[in-house]
Amino acid sequence: MQRTRSVGVGLFMIAEYDLAEASLTQALALDPTLASAHYHLGRLYAQQGRYAQAAREYYEASYYDRGDQLTSEVERAWSEMPQVYRNRP
Repeated sequence: MQRTRSVGVGLFMIAEYDLAEASLTQALALDPTLASAHYHLGRLYAQQGRYAQAAREYYEASYYDRGDQLTSEVERAWSEMPQVYRNRP
């Protein structure tokens, strides 16, 4: 599942959004607690203007982030969202 997440992140970085979404979604199907997969899926959704879905993924990333490893990245991602989507679910 970490490998699937890594593939999804790599695909996101080269703008293969459909494949990245499929890979990250697959990783989350295997382990829904993967905070980094939620975070990167949120970034992908935000990049596509799918802000409501991005907000949900950022929330999930924060919830499952053990040891606060993604705190600064998630906070930055929240701040880059349009104001209307910054209220957390």
